[in-house]
Amino acid sequence: MRDALVSAYGVARSLRIYYGDRARRAGMDALYRRFLQPGDLAFDIGAHVGDRVASFRRLGARVVAIEPQPQLAWVLRILYAFDRKVTVEPVALGSSAGSIELKLNLPNPTVATASDTFIDAARDAEGWKEQRWTRTRTVPMTTLDALIEKHGVPQFTKIDVEGFEDEVLAGLWDDEFPCPVGGGHQRVVHWLAKTAESPPNQPYKSPEPHGRTWDRGGGNHYNRSYMHKTRSVDYGIVISGERVMELDDCTLTLKPGDIVIDVGAWHLWDSSAQGCLMAFDMFDAEFVDGPAGTAQGNDKPMRPPENQKLPAGVKPQRRIVAIDREAGKSSLVGDTASPDVRTDPARPGFALQRMWVVDGFPAQLVYETLHLSHVLVPPAKGSVLNVFTFPPDAAWKGKVGAPEVAAYFKAMGAPEASTYSPQAPHPYMQKTRTLDLCIVLEGEIVLVLDTQEVTVKAGEIVVQRGTNHAWSNRSGKPAVISIASHGSK
Repeated sequence: MRDALVSAYGVARSLRIYYGDRARRAGMDALYRRFLQPGDLAFDIGAHVGDRVASFRRLGARVVAIEPQPQLAWVLRILYAFDRKVTVEPVALGSSAGSIELKLNLPNPTVATASDTFIDAARDAEGWKEQRWTRTRTVPMTTLDALIEKHGVPQFTKIDVEGFEDEVLAGLWDDEFPCPVGGGHQRVVHWLAKTAESPPNQPYKSPEPHGRTWDRGGGNHYNRSYMHKTRSVDYGIVISGERVMELDDCTLTLKPGDIVIDVGAWHLWDSSAQGCLMAFDMFDAEFVDGPAGTAQGNDKPMRPPENQKLPAGVKPQRRIVAIDREAGKSSLVGDTASPDVRTDPARPGFALQRMWVVDGFPAQLVYETLHLSHVLVPPAKGSVLNVFTFPPDAAWKGKVGAPEVAAYFKAMGAPEASTYSPQAPHPYMQKTRTLDLCIVLEGEIVLVLDTQEVTVKAGEIVVQRGTNHAWSNRSGKPAVISIASHGSK
């Protein structure tokens, strides 16, 4: 009975403190208005009595309030019982799902924690010596990744969990193959050639789930991966070495510069011959039929025209597309040169070879996307992958001005991307609302920014976040770059 009274006092004290100060409320709204717009989704992790929830709602955001203390979760449900845009999750967040022991400070529920380290640090800290955690309670625990899968990707997340923040963030993504739910990532893998020390291959087996990955064995995780499938669409780009891709209906050998568009297909990688360095840009995909993750729609795969002529110095860009036409069996959709090549008359030897387009996330499992109109700039919530060949600047320098630059960006469907100015450091300066993942596949090139320049060589990677830039080839040979552009805010 005494615990209940002390706990009720603590909750009442918190309500008075956090809802009774109008100036504080105005300050919170001014702060969070920088991050939230009407209709955005916000996570309030460690919601307490919901004063941040109230601020997020005043700004028009939808809110998921995460609060593991039962009495506070009950208060939140009472306060927002009639607000359909507030969801209360009465759980703790951590690195894995299960349960956890919560340490309770009954007179001051604000500082309840699951962190022993936090309590140890607080014991002798100024202003904390009177705080006591005298009760414990086991509460359910889930992960941030699981909440994102349930509610969607938040535009803003507030975390206040008294020293347990690292554990909350550890549950965002456990570094399994798929990217974060609703997002993406780029990784570069170095797989070894087969040696006498290589472990034996494991036998094939029935599909076994591992979160958003499934595997069927067959490899050794040294020079040969397992046959596996991930809930993602992947741009796979060979940087060096050689790698074999095994599908259920064929085997393909990939060389440096080759690109695979893996549309959620079962596949196995084998680097036994030479070893390899390979980049993967992986992003969340929609499996409308559950774990089967089979192809949707009937878009006809595009093929390059017969006798396709490329500008001098431009090599055909290999594009491999794989998908599961039926459950549990991967198929080759196409292994051809890019079927869509764009040029710039003002720059002889320039080419943009289109690889893939994603018109929204999570990405759809489809046979083809190059019928979509996006070339240089992706949809606002999508992606484009292109391979550029830049000829030496000396071939066109001094012959290009405003009309030629405008014609190029218009032909690429992005006239607004050009930031041309006679005073600019390069005539083809551009700025787009994108995150660009750029890999130099051949040669070397200079990344020109407003205030500096960086020389980038084959095998090196540039990550651009909406920068004003241009690419300048000051060598005597063509430079080839793959650029995956993802829509961003």
